[in-house]
Amino acid sequence: MSKTGERLLRIWIRVPRFIKRMIPLSITLYVIGMVITNGVDTLWHFDFALVKGSDLVISLVGASILVAALSQRKGEDTT
Repeated sequence: MSKTGERLLRIWIRVPRFIKRMIPLSITLYVIGMVITNGVDTLWHFDFALVKGSDLVISLVGASILVAALSQRKGEDTT
């Protein structure tokens, strides 16, 4: 490992654990907030002319993946 890599590793090890967890969580919450606010804004000013077929297909695929993931019963006997 180069001297720069070792130095960055030492700095990263000194960073407290809560900060290592806080940064990705804050980025995730920011992205979710932007999606929600843009979604609400789109609902308020909705225009059917702006909807494309490819957008509908992508939304349906994403929704089907979420429904499949959330509807699985983990740890329970399904028989």
